[in-house]
Amino acid sequence: MFSPGRSRRPGNRGLHGAPAGRSSRRGLVMSSDLHAALDLGSTAIKAVALRGGVVAAQVSRPIRGRLQPCLAGVLEELSRALPEARCMLVAVTGNRAGACAEFLGVTHVNPIVATCRGVGHLAPEAGAALELGGEHSTFLRFGPPTETGNRALEDFAVNGACSAGTGAFLEQEAHRFGLSIEEFARRAATSQHSVSIAGRCAVFAKTDLVHKHQNGIPLDDLAYALCLAIAQSLAREVIGAQTPPRPLALVGGVAANGGVRRAVIETLGLDQGELVVPNEHALVGAIGAIIAARDLPTRSELPLAEALARVRTSAPPASPRVVLSPLAPDGPPPAPHVGKPEPSARQPMSGGTLGIDIGSTSTNLAWLAPEGTVRYTHSVPTRGDPLAAAAAVLRALEERHGVVSPAAVGVTGSGRRFVAELIGADFAVNEITAHAAGCARYLPDADTVFDIGGQDAKYIRLEHGAVIGFEMNKVCSAGTGSFLEEMATVLGLDIVGEFDHEALRSRAPIELGERCTVFMASEIARRLQEGCAREDLAAGLAYAVVRNYLGRVVGRHQPGRRIVFQGGVAANGAVVAALRMVLGHDVTVHPFNHAAGAIGVGLLAAEQVCGPSRFQGLRERDLSRIRTRSFSCPQCSNRCTVHVTRGPSRRRFFAGGLCDRYDGRGEVDRGNGGRSAERLDLFAEREAAATRWVAEASPGDEGAVGIPRALLFLEQLPFWTTFLNHLGVPYVLSPPTTRPTLERGMVLARHDVCLPLTVAYGHVDALVTAGLRRILLPSVASLEHGTVAER
Repeated sequence: MFSPGRSRRPGNRGLHGAPAGRSSRRGLVMSSDLHAALDLGSTAIKAVALRGGVVAAQVSRPIRGRLQPCLAGVLEELSRALPEARCMLVAVTGNRAGACAEFLGVTHVNPIVATCRGVGHLAPEAGAALELGGEHSTFLRFGPPTETGNRALEDFAVNGACSAGTGAFLEQEAHRFGLSIEEFARRAATSQHSVSIAGRCAVFAKTDLVHKHQNGIPLDDLAYALCLAIAQSLAREVIGAQTPPRPLALVGGVAANGGVRRAVIETLGLDQGELVVPNEHALVGAIGAIIAARDLPTRSELPLAEALARVRTSAPPASPRVVLSPLAPDGPPPAPHVGKPEPSARQPMSGGTLGIDIGSTSTNLAWLAPEGTVRYTHSVPTRGDPLAAAAAVLRALEERHGVVSPAAVGVTGSGRRFVAELIGADFAVNEITAHAAGCARYLPDADTVFDIGGQDAKYIRLEHGAVIGFEMNKVCSAGTGSFLEEMATVLGLDIVGEFDHEALRSRAPIELGERCTVFMASEIARRLQEGCAREDLAAGLAYAVVRNYLGRVVGRHQPGRRIVFQGGVAANGAVVAALRMVLGHDVTVHPFNHAAGAIGVGLLAAEQVCGPSRFQGLRERDLSRIRTRSFSCPQCSNRCTVHVTRGPSRRRFFAGGLCDRYDGRGEVDRGNGGRSAERLDLFAEREAAATRWVAEASPGDEGAVGIPRALLFLEQLPFWTTFLNHLGVPYVLSPPTTRPTLERGMVLARHDVCLPLTVAYGHVDALVTAGLRRILLPSVASLEHGTVAER
């Protein structure tokens, strides 16, 4: 989370004595010599050379887990861009850049100072600046110009250890949807509808995105929803309750994202022209570092060619670290047994059962013969489009076996209801039941199932093949397949093949602890900047996945002795080795670890379905006939946007909304449920009961007391209104909760608090705005419900 309470430093006027920036470029006094600086970010290294205050050359490269080669490549490319000139490296800036500056023997410029000076040079008219980088966000507020024409830094705030809402987070989500960050930004900038997602935590937002896209919400709307959630989180956690001075400069690499720019304008209520994005927005730190270094009375500098030679011939000293046991002390472990479907000739298949597992990151299909034998399996990436993934696995099945006529079709996974409705499946069941059935089929003596998929992790306890207990990861997806793949990307490794190879050859795995996805990305970036070997970090990640799973999913449960490991992550040899090392005994990998859920739901469909199948299939050419429209639900003041998807069979599927009136419902599901809900609105009944004895006064009445419609005050409203009525004290209730109530509370709640308490802030603010000077906020120490006392 953003933690301004820990990182905000008010009143840092002229930090380290450095002014915020020049009033104009013309006012910058520099020699005609070339001066260069490095900006070591968490995800990329940028370099710039200035001549007379004008950019003469610039370079930017992603680190991708190899800090020293990246640094050498940046210096070499900058040197090639200036073949005839003598260029001096005068400064290094960026988070944790001090060690590099010391190694090169040049001036280290604080990144806050560098951003100040860079913004002052590139956008001297700005009253404030918001910098969005790979893993860090910074807000700077400038004071009025001083006598020298410079504007002092009046206040600043930075995000905490969590990098939610930064460039790395956006790139991860774009990659998961199979899009470049440029295409993701373009879609966000052109979205036509608003969708609400969780933006306070990157991992929660990712889970929310997966759920909504699995249920048919268009990608364009989700892309902008993510940008909007990020902007709202920045406004709440970094900028704070005060209105930022206009104009606002948006700098850093993320400033190139049109969706983020649109969201910042909307969230902060900026008018046309009040958001300034300089052309060199990504270079602001490096430019500012040169300017700040040149103004110092003494500085250390180094010829660019000598800096390149120093980086090529030696490495920065490594910092001390905690190491773990090697994953493969006796050499690479034997590969697990991989099941293969029984071969069959290419011929139409009928009478068997089809199982489809619509996962968040992959979609798996299994074709079972009538006796339950696996005849065919296939897997494709879901990439946020469950219908396209379902069509792809069905097309692969037809290409292999021709026309299929299953006796029953079962669907499981996070996108099961959406896909089942549109392809005409006969049976849909939760993942726990499906994966347990898939395990029992092949390993009937198993008493424990460890299942780690792309977004979900499950622990299942079995007895004679029946489920007697289970746990799942909560909203957080830390320690799952997507977590591992994203961290492998940070290391510059392909999760298939390369990650295993690197991790298993490590002799000194690095302890990384149990962390969420975003914290882990920051930790890996820090370790790479300290010079840690990539293979040691990969092995440490394998251990981290296992400890995350055992600590957060298995928890206090005691696994049995016959453990079966399944799910996509079970194919990762490094994670299997780490699991065996931590548990101290063997773990069996399911022969069809990817398709265990699809096999299980296929077996269950064969048992449960009677009569002819209603399966209609879904061809990829049918995807163009699928239509999604949106409407605003009028049932309450939230006015939720509901998306309706109509498939080739004319079946409709509803998704969206804060309640379950429509969300996740198909044509048949909705039927009578919708009409009965209209006859009896339980929320309206509750509101009528709570306000039955309310006799409100006017906010201007003398001595009037404000009562917020929030927390226990709302639950106990009949008590407090009766109490005040008998005392003859006039009172006023805050208006019912609306979206603006929540948004105002998010701005005012300066620390990480739960949603009900955030809403309470908004209600109190509404009462204060209405003119109330007395607010009733009783402290309830204990409360009795029936015979049970609660604290």
